Amino acid sequence: MTDTSREKAREAPSLVVALETSTRPASIAVQGPAGQRAALTLEEDRRHASDLLGALGELVERVGAIPSDLDLVIAGTGPGSYTGLRVGASTALGLMRGAGAEVLGLPSFDAIAADGLAAGERGAVLRNAFGGHLYLAVYERSEDEVLPLVPPRCLQPAESLELIADVPVLLADGAALKALAAAPPAALEVRQTPRAKAEHLLDLGLTRLGAGARLGTETLRPLYLRPYDAKVRRR
Repeated sequence: MTDTSREKAREAPSLVVALETSTRPASIAVQGPAGQRAALTLEEDRRHASDLLGALGELVERVGAIPSDLDLVIAGTGPGSYTGLRVGASTALGLMRGAGAEVLGLPSFDAIAADGLAAGERGAVLRNAFGGHLYLAVYERSEDEVLPLVPPRCLQPAESLELIADVPVLLADGAALKALAAAPPAALEVRQTPRAKAEHLLDLGLTRLGAGARLGTETLRPLYLRPYDAKVRRR
């Protein structure tokens, strides 16, 4: 990527695409040349790889753009499904190479915090990592940003309880609360939150672009945080 194309992406991107594939259903959001927006959540049973590009093409057309307008691809880097994250990163790389666009990877948990916390609030995002582990991160929300106080990590339930003991708000779904294996502290406000959404990644990505965020393929590294758990098949 040349310095000229980097500057173009930073100053006035014609077409921006955001992909969130860390969990199912995957979601896509786009912003067109005049600021028009469109978003779509794939159906729960649709496969990431086979449906993502077709749905993206529909959204690009809906905002009055064409593929060659693409300047920036924002992709959620998890934590989440290994397969989903690989699909998101590889799709972003394919779009980068095909259209000469820039890429920006952002933690998917940032999007959950941006959606679930109000300005001035501090809270934790908690998701089931399976295998007896939990994904957890702690954030502070401003008007248009989320500051990670504890970046996403993979923890045992007891470690998670210790970290959220002094956090006012917990953003968690039913599966995460069940995996916690104990009730959250009574003073903690638990908010049931949806999965990360591409439209919130789009907002955060554009905010960080304006603040001079680093762009490039190195930002797409998926957050594979859970210890590898190999299962040996008996013959």
